[in-house]
Amino acid sequence: RLDNLQEKLLVLIRPAGEHLTVWPRLAPTVEAAVLEGVSQQWSLSCYRFQVDGQPFVPELHWNSGPGSHAGNYGTYKRFFPVMHSDGREGVIWQDFSNELVKVTWLSSDLLSTETTQLVALNSQLLVGAVGDDHGELLVLLGSSETPSSKSGTVEAVVMKFSSTGTELHRKSLPTDKANMNVYSFFKSGATLAWDRGAGTIAMAIARTMTTASDGLNHQGGIAIVLNASTLEMITNYGQTSGHSFGNSLKVSKKEGWYLGMDLGDNYPRGVNVWELR
Repeated sequence: RLDNLQEKLLVLIRPAGEHLTVWPRLAPTVEAAVLEGVSQQWSLSCYRFQVDGQPFVPELHWNSGPGSHAGNYGTYKRFFPVMHSDGREGVIWQDFSNELVKVTWLSSDLLSTETTQLVALNSQLLVGAVGDDHGELLVLLGSSETPSSKSGTVEAVVMKFSSTGTELHRKSLPTDKANMNVYSFFKSGATLAWDRGAGTIAMAIARTMTTASDGLNHQGGIAIVLNASTLEMITNYGQTSGHSFGNSLKVSKKEGWYLGMDLGDNYPRGVNVWELR
């Protein structure tokens, strides 16, 4: 209470239309700063872009630190860097205010942005996304629900878009027990990579499986490769690690190959590196 203060209190009042920040403002919706190294051999440039929507913020959407059980397994990747055919950088992200998946393109001078809606989530997760570095985009959506039966599976779909947000193609993935065996998607998430030259898209996905002989739904990572044109699954490599609590994937320097890695907690245990094509 102001009428019962025991010490001095500094009150800062600003007009509602004024934006309070310690960051230098380069444009109405862009702030930036540079951190120079002591030896001047390196520097770090940081940009903040105002967008229409609510991107993922850990303290709002995943407040799980190292001391929590959930913190051991991480959470889904939330921002997916992509490239436009004209060289502009972009980011695919989920708007938590309205459950829309969007892509934001940064201008070449980094002084403005352009955001386009890709798809609305309908009881779905944005499991992963990737671009072909020439403006085409792909998102992997999976059901956010869990089957009532422990032997049931959830749906998953991949959708391809142009840089302007036009849907080009979609395909349901074979999540049944005989194929990907996805009882539910797991919060360790997924990583996607697109080899434009080979015409393929690879995916490393963490998921729980349908009930095993012991009656449990075990967790593990799986790797698959799709045809980039038809989105048909070409190869199912099966399990990468049993208990997979983190994954990465990139196009290899070896032509036609991908290099992947995941953190296995059980079989095999350790940081496991693998390649596929």
